[in-house]
Amino acid sequence: MLEWMQIILPALAIVLFAAATVRGAVRCFASPEAPLEERAPAPLVRRVGIVCAACVLAMQAVLLAVAVHQNPGVPLTEAAARFFSSGIDAGHYIQIAQYGYSATDTVPDLHLFIVFFPLFPALLRWVNPLGLVDWYLTALAVQPVLFGLAGAALYSLVYEGYGRSAANRTMLFLAAFPGSFFFALPMTESLFLLVTAWYFLCLQRRRWLWCGVAGVLAGLCRAPGAVLAGAAAVWMVQQVWHTRRRPPRGAWWALAGPLLGIGIYLGINQKIYGDPFAFSAFQSEHWHNRLGWFWETVRYHLGYLAGWWADNRASALCISLAAVLCILVQLGVFAAAAGKMRVHQLAFGVAVTVITTGVSWLISAPRYAAALLVLPLGFSLVLRNRWARYAVLALLAAANLAYFSQYLQHGPVY
Repeated sequence: MLEWMQIILPALAIVLFAAATVRGAVRCFASPEAPLEERAPAPLVRRVGIVCAACVLAMQAVLLAVAVHQNPGVPLTEAAARFFSSGIDAGHYIQIAQYGYSATDTVPDLHLFIVFFPLFPALLRWVNPLGLVDWYLTALAVQPVLFGLAGAALYSLVYEGYGRSAANRTMLFLAAFPGSFFFALPMTESLFLLVTAWYFLCLQRRRWLWCGVAGVLAGLCRAPGAVLAGAAAVWMVQQVWHTRRRPPRGAWWALAGPLLGIGIYLGINQKIYGDPFAFSAFQSEHWHNRLGWFWETVRYHLGYLAGWWADNRASALCISLAAVLCILVQLGVFAAAAGKMRVHQLAFGVAVTVITTGVSWLISAPRYAAALLVLPLGFSLVLRNRWARYAVLALLAAANLAYFSQYLQHGPVY
């Protein structure tokens, strides 16, 4: 049975990828993008941002309460450090904020932390320049602001592109998706969502300079930020094809920004290690993580799922089953939404999916998917029927709650 599943499900992933890609390519050249809707009223956007920030604050209150409960008799700062440094990469970002990148081990394994991109540690250093405030509390404190701004930007983007109903549905799917609790953690999810939503919003409004700035920040935040350059290229191709004119001169900022951001990161690698791709070597040697094919990820995780099921069920479910489902769901949503989603956004979603899931050891699939802004948009475009939407939202929310409970117990959630 396993052998058949390791053939059928990878093949299904390839078919879904091909369906999304081919349909998107056809639409790119077949018809111009639909005109934009009106802009969202500013008071409405502010309310969305405030609600997003409030949700993160409420989640953080739960997290800190659990941290104190699990670490009785210690100060809040110590309880938070113990809780958030377990399993996830929060401690690595905070150590970069404290000590910077280094080729020597000022702290254990510091030389390896070049694999973590610099924007979030730089933000923490900017907010807490003298280190007078506890670093974990600093990293928590910025999350409500980041997610509030990200939610407002995403809502505005979808409202202008697809209308108010789609924007409302998108925010519901963003909140319900498994791993959305990472937006409250001292990690990069809220920041990455913010810079990518800001980028697409500026591209949509043709604010080229700010689009370039957002692209630079995205390239400095996480590796998939560089993929925004591909989205800009698709947008420019479509514009040229249908208008028979050169793209606006400022549009080149949109293309250059993400490439400049990733270029700065490669320059940091070169300056410290003498190799612009040192991070890739560390990923491979220390974390056994190399680029591969997304369908191979489906295949090997099915093998892990079967092997872990008897004696390590938490890993079987939270790592392997989650990875397989994320790949199939993401590609399935994009295939289904390929006729409705704007082509450059579809291209970004498909490209990020195949890059982030096509690695030799994928353990964080839900976290990567949670911050992919076009995924909740895809759900909102596909699930127009009210009862189907409610059913999927309930299923996602239940999976999110189960995944969150595993995180609170320091299960295999990364």
